[in-house]
Amino acid sequence: QDKADSGFTGPPTYLFQTDSNGLFSFNHLKRDTFYLIAYVDVNNDSRLQSGTEFLYIPQDSLIVISNQTPPVHLYPALFDTAFPQLSNVKALCDKIASGSWSRDFDSLCFSSPKFSFERVDSIPFNSTWTILPFPGSNKISFLFDMPLQIAQYRLISSITRIWDKQILTDTILFNGTNIADTVQPQFQSVLPSIRVYPSQQIRLIWSEPVYFKDTCIFTDTLGDTVKTISSGSYSDTTTLIPLKQFREGDSYRAIILCSAGTDLYGNPLKAKDTISDTAAIVTIQTISADSIASSLQGEAECLKSIKNVIWLFWPAGQTDYLTTPGTSGGFKFTSIPASKGRLGFFIDANSNKRPDMGRITPWISPEPYFISPDTIEARARWDIEGLQIPVCDLCTRTVSDTLDTNSEAEATK
Repeated sequence: QDKADSGFTGPPTYLFQTDSNGLFSFNHLKRDTFYLIAYVDVNNDSRLQSGTEFLYIPQDSLIVISNQTPPVHLYPALFDTAFPQLSNVKALCDKIASGSWSRDFDSLCFSSPKFSFERVDSIPFNSTWTILPFPGSNKISFLFDMPLQIAQYRLISSITRIWDKQILTDTILFNGTNIADTVQPQFQSVLPSIRVYPSQQIRLIWSEPVYFKDTCIFTDTLGDTVKTISSGSYSDTTTLIPLKQFREGDSYRAIILCSAGTDLYGNPLKAKDTISDTAAIVTIQTISADSIASSLQGEAECLKSIKNVIWLFWPAGQTDYLTTPGTSGGFKFTSIPASKGRLGFFIDANSNKRPDMGRITPWISPEPYFISPDTIEARARWDIEGLQIPVCDLCTRTVSDTLDTNSEAEATK
């Protein structure tokens, strides 16, 4: 069956609402092969709206209905086949232009876009340019090797949709400028600055996108040194990854020189005062040993033969979760904040260290994940061993592993 948009947004063969717990049961179905989709019907029209309604799909694209159909579990997915388009294109200075995509650019659905620039008055514009995408953002910038002039320019973009080879070509007009960028990027804050746990990443916040090219070394008063590295891309948030753990209950500081980073134009970091070449002095305070669980470890018997397993510990009331790679069904978290939380895992099929959503078109299977219904306490100063996570029993799956209990979802062929 063709997987065109109309096949999923048109009338379904069967349509059922979930019950109050987010569970569903289809009875008296004819034996056949179906696409199974669940979605939150925001406008109550019993139709799936591409790009605007929350969607869930199973791990397999097709469900075979027979006398013994196994249980089906659904995971978050994406369904938006509209072409992304550039907007708000403008010259920031004489060598940089920027714009925004109308939606997050999905490299699994669309080929890398092609761009060309030309002057409206037909005077040749022979500059080359570098494309600067910003990971995790819909922004994009262009860095020219020759300066723009006070004139009108065309930006022509071309994008190919991968599965049907359709091409969208779009043209945007913007005004050039001959004003150079002399504003230096400025350090604003560090996150977190207190209660940093031993292996936690540190984020430096800047006034504009910065390429941070130096390693950053944190030192305490006793001479303990922790070297950190960054991702090496332009961003207004530089993430520093420690190469060893910080000491508990300690204070560290790092001196960042003006030469440690540059903005898109090449300006160095702004000095914190007029008499030094220091951009910032970053101070962090690590969490006390009385608030850290030494280790939390256990295993899931059924995962011993499964590869690419990453375990999660989700502290109660927190938006971020901790991860650790699984080994032969086992897991071990070390030096984590003492707290109550829940354990889970996901199968990291593409090795990007995060659970990925599935897609309908082109079909990409969601990475299955499991969250234990039991609350685990990582107790301060304790080594907790021998936890057994019952992932083999599908009945222990909670509603949060499938559908949102606060929303009405519907399933369709």
